[in-house]
Amino acid sequence: MNTIGLVDFGDDILIGQGVHFLSGMKQHGIELGQLIREQAGVNERVSIGNDIWIGTSSIIMASIRSGAVIGAGSIVTKEVGENAIVTGVAARERRYR
Repeated sequence: MNTIGLVDFGDDILIGQGVHFLSGMKQHGIELGQLIREQAGVNERVSIGNDIWIGTSSIIMASIRSGAVIGAGSIVTKEVGENAIVTGVAARERRYR
């Protein structure tokens, strides 16, 4: 099962199982002096471009530009550039296609 937050999708995207698309990285506050469950968060729109492959069990918290490949199990915390191949926790650009 996949989870989809506040996300815009382009065309021709392959998505593996168990991929979670979150609404940015600021959905929950973490300030001291107030219970975490009572803190306001900010939902940010994430954009997924065209011609993208996202591997199984990835977590997407930032936009991905067209032509990118996201390796299985990667956690995307920063915008992914066009045609970049990223992997890891947190995901890093490894090369370009």
